[in-house]
Amino acid sequence: SLNNLKELSYLSVNFNNLEGTIQLGLRNCKNLKYLSLSYNNLSGAIPSSLGNCSGLVEFFAAKNQLHGNIPSSFGLLHNLSKLVIPVNLLSGNIPPQIGNCKSLERLHLYTNRLDGEIPSELGKLSKLRDLRLYENLLVGEIPVSIWKIQSLEHVLLYNNSLSGELPLEMTELKNLKNISLFYNRFSGVIPQTLGINSSLVQLDFVFNMFNGTLPPNLCFGKRLARLNMAGNQFIGRIPSDVGRCTSLRRVRLGGNYFTGPLPDFETNSSIGYMDISNNNINGTIPSSLSNCTNLSLLDLSMNRLTGSVPLELGNLVNLQSLYLSYNNLEGPLPPQLSKCTKMSSFDVGFNLLNGSFPSSFQSWTTLTILILRENRFSGGIPAFLSEFENLVELKLGGNNFGGNIPISIGKLQNLRYDLNLSANGLVGKLPTEIGNLKSLLKLDLSWNNLTGSVQLFDELSSLSELNISYNSFEGSVS
Repeated sequence: SLNNLKELSYLSVNFNNLEGTIQLGLRNCKNLKYLSLSYNNLSGAIPSSLGNCSGLVEFFAAKNQLHGNIPSSFGLLHNLSKLVIPVNLLSGNIPPQIGNCKSLERLHLYTNRLDGEIPSELGKLSKLRDLRLYENLLVGEIPVSIWKIQSLEHVLLYNNSLSGELPLEMTELKNLKNISLFYNRFSGVIPQTLGINSSLVQLDFVFNMFNGTLPPNLCFGKRLARLNMAGNQFIGRIPSDVGRCTSLRRVRLGGNYFTGPLPDFETNSSIGYMDISNNNINGTIPSSLSNCTNLSLLDLSMNRLTGSVPLELGNLVNLQSLYLSYNNLEGPLPPQLSKCTKMSSFDVGFNLLNGSFPSSFQSWTTLTILILRENRFSGGIPAFLSEFENLVELKLGGNNFGGNIPISIGKLQNLRYDLNLSANGLVGKLPTEIGNLKSLLKLDLSWNNLTGSVQLFDELSSLSELNISYNSFEGSVS
């Protein structure tokens, strides 16, 4: 029995199938320095007698079925440097006595059922580097005392119900790298000097109620990789610092009230994801975006952008998703976009674009979504669309496409979510090959001059929505 191992100083039983409660003869654990019980099926409460293990330096019990309160006796463990007990069923408040663990460097209590406020006593943990309390039921404000811990590097508190404003004190933390506060109720203006005194790597404040302008020097330390500020109430211009930040890998600024033009972008081979959708951005799409050569997703939809789609975007050869819908873009699509051979989703709906759909886009062999709705595109529906054999959604409605629906449309047998050809100038008999689209859920051919028998639609056994109004179809509806 482990209870008899009185000289034990190191015990690791990670990644087994151990069950039952923690019972290790803890009254006789004066020599125990390292105890790791992670990734088992242990249940019950963490015994308060663990506080008798006065020499304990590291305690791990991640991903078990432990429940009940965190024992306040942890406060007796003055040598404890790592307390890691996430992904359990622990409940109740975080005991303020943990603030007595003067050696604590890592405190991981995430993914439990902890509630109440974060105790201000945690501010006494002068050596704390890594604080992770995310995915709990915590409420109230982050105590100012925590933002005074000079050693702090990582503050991950997302997915709680925390509120309040961020204090100026946080701007003085020189070691701060990662602040993740998304899915909370924080408000107010982010301190404008944030970033000047530290080398921030990740800022994730998505879906809170922050307002005011973004701090102008978030990338001052030249290490910022993730800037995620979507779903707040930010105003003003996007700082030029964002365009100059060549360390950025991911930018999410959508769902705010940003105004003014987009910044110019310097050469950045790191950034792969940029979402600035659903703002009030105006001006033209900067051709300097082509300097972000590894972009796989670019979403500028739902803004007030004008001008044409820059031909320089064709240099984004790794682009997989381009969303420019709901703007005021005009002119033809640049054929240079054909160089984006990895294109999977292309949405330029609800603009003022015109001309034909370039034949050079046949190079988009992996295309799954094509949306050109509500523009001024003209010419015929290209027969080469049938080469996009992976298409699941095709929306061409509300344009000036004319002529017949090409027979080749029947080859798009992976079409599933939507085929919308409505409100164009399409004429002639509906090709029987459309009956091959057996997986199609929604079909809209309304407001054209199409003919044929309605019995043809009997072949489309998966349809949940069909609109063929304002045409010249014949036959009986049974």
